[in-house]
Parts: sequence; structure tokens; C-alpha cells
Amino acid sequence: MEMEILKTRHIFFSLLIGILVFLSILSSAYSMASGKEFMVLCYHSIPFKLNPKDPYGVSQSTFVRQMEYLKTHGYKPVSVEQIIRAAKGIAPLPEKAILLTFDDAYVSYYKFVFPLLKLLGYPSVLGVVGSWIENPPGDIPEPLMSWQEIKDVSTSPLVEIASHTFDLHKGITYTKQGNIGPSIYVRAFNPNTKKYELPDQHRKRLANDFVKQELLLKRKLGLSPRVLVWPYGKYNSLSLDLAKKHGFKMCLTLKEGHTRLDQLLYTKRIMVKEE
Repeated sequence: MEMEILKTRHIFFSLLIGILVFLSILSSAYSMASGKEFMVLCYHSIPFKLNPKDPYGVSQSTFVRQMEYLKTHGYKPVSVEQIIRAAKGIAPLPEKAILLTFDDAYVSYYKFVFPLLKLLGYPSVLGVVGSWIENPPGDIPEPLMSWQEIKDVSTSPLVEIASHTFDLHKGITYTKQGNIGPSIYVRAFNPNTKKYELPDQHRKRLANDFVKQELLLKRKLGLSPRVLVWPYGKYNSLSLDLAKKHGFKMCLTLKEGHTRLDQLLYTKRIMVKEE
């Protein structure tokens, strides 16, 4: 009996801490916000029970409480379309505008998040890594959605499918010492030839990835993405230039804070975690 009480207390205080952290995120980010700015929250997996090895997961019970908080405290979840229209001066954003984003296309988005957000009428962005869907990495916290599941949600006006690149969401060797860095951000070092990737080779590698992803999403989903989610939130002048040339209207980073409507290619996001 005593163990059950202690377990219940632990769960209660864990949820309380999670909510308090969430409140501090919102209050600090909106200390300077106005109708010409918006905030973006970044989620990953939303499982029923958290994987202790997953530092970025948010439990379903915590997520529900966070959505309840947004609803009861006047936050207005908006769509990418609303943001783009506001940036063009067509229609202003509501006060306390907020964009919900979900990286990697975990199956919990399909089974739990999307049905809940649909019930609430909340738009969201789903970032898809093209090469992962049929060949998922071994270290992800939960299974990924199938192409059919992604297509199912893509037909909803509440869902924006974003490119999380085709195969750049990984680390590569970029020094003789074997240091690993984000594939999209660094020039590769080949330990066999002892040579560094040349600038033109780096550009071609990124450009080829962008084209592969665009063709894949067109074939599988019948759409061309207008939002790019930088893997690990990293980008440089080369990758940003390519994003512009490929017609992306919004690029999502992991720099914290709120974003002005004239800075959509540098959109900031706040990582939401359980605690």
C-alpha cells in the first residue's frame, strides 16, 4: 500500500514538474510577442509510457494537459497557411499565435496526437525523413508511421507535411580525428582517401538530397513540401541558399524564442520535453 502511494506521488510530481516547465516556456517566449510574431513548439514522440532512454519524448498524459493549458489560456494554434498569409499582409495572426510541430513522424502522432488535435481543431506540422520510413534507424524511441498513414493525415486541412530531408538526419565524420557532425552542416571527411569533401561536392550532396525528398513526397503523397525542418536544427549559408532555391517558404530551426513574420526562413522553435 505504501509503495502504491509513493508511486502515485512520484507520478503526480513528475506531471506537475512537466507542466511547470511548460508554463515557464510559454511565459518567457511570449514576454515580447505581438500579433506580428508567433511561437513554435517542437515535439517528437508522444507515447503512452515514456521510454527512459528517450530524452525528447512527452507522455500522452502530459501532452493532453499541455493542450488543455493552451486552450484555457488563450493561445491560438495556427497553421502554416495562416502564417504565410499573415507574412504577405493578407490577414493578421491572432494574439498568442502558436504553431505545433512534430518531428520524425512517429506512430504516436497517427494513433494519438492527430486524433486529439483534430478533435480540438488544432493545426500541426509533421516533419518526415524520407529515407527513414521504410528503413528506420535502430535507435529511435518508437516505430514510425507508414507511407499510407502519412498519406491519410496529409489529406487533412489541419496537417502540413514538412521535409525533414531525405537522408541528412544523421551524423558524418568531418575531421581526421573522427569527429561526428550533422550531415547537412559539415563537409565530410573520407577516412579511406584521407580527403575532405570539396565545397562543390557538399553543395551537390545537399542538392541531390533535396531533389530526392521532393520527388519522393510527390510520388508517395502527391505534394511538394513548403516547410523544411533542419535536422538537429542546424543549417549554414549553403543549405539556406539551397532551401530558398527549392522554394521553401519556412525553415524550422531549434533556436529558442518567438519569430517575426519577416523571418520565416529562420523560424525559431522551442523543444518540449517531459521535464
